[in-house]
Amino acid sequence: MDAETKMLVQLADEEDWETRNKAVLLLIEAVNRKVDWAYEVWDKLVDDLSSSNMELRLRAGQLLSYLAISDSEQRILEIFPEIWDITYDLDYESSLDLFQSTWKIGLAGAEQKKYYFKPMKKDFKKR
Repeated sequence: MDAETKMLVQLADEEDWETRNKAVLLLIEAVNRKVDWAYEVWDKLVDDLSSSNMELRLRAGQLLSYLAISDSEQRILEIFPEIWDITYDLDYESSLDLFQSTWKIGLAGAEQKKYYFKPMKKDFKKR
């Protein structure tokens, strides 16, 4: 991980909302393409998925969704159900933000695409 990215990861945990938000947006921009440092932040993001802080869960879900293209070990398959469940426990706007990020998981490969569409098909059948 380069120094700038390392700094953004640190700033994403800052108390100041504006600083934190800018850092997260820049990180999302960075992970919009394949990166070699995905597993350096992976475990922390997975831990953040179970945080009591809604913003932390949202951010973790978004970043992990984007990092799916850099996930050569397909770890995203293990945590996808947890990310998907978070879309139901956030307020509408936050849920939509996370939902819009999850499509990146489906682009990461054939197996990920199957996992991505499974809950959608299930939800569609319920309606």
